[in-house]
Amino acid sequence: MKKTNELSYKNLKMICNPDQFEFESTTDLDPIDTGIGQDRGIKALEFGLNVDVRGYNLYIEGPSRSWQNYVY
Repeated sequence: MKKTNELSYKNLKMICNPDQFEFESTTDLDPIDTGIGQDRGIKALEFGLNVDVRGYNLYIEGPSRSWQNYVY
């Protein structure tokens, strides 16, 4: 019996119409200097960087380069 909260793989794909965008290429866009949709992670990182306790460690995991533009 299939659970009602299970998603089909077909429901995991989002298709957008490229005509909705007002640019030709992403090179036309201004660079983004902050994390996108990572507010919770950024707050946790800021908290961890401000902990002044000997032996406190900070571990960050995520896709490669996902934090590279974050200025702290």
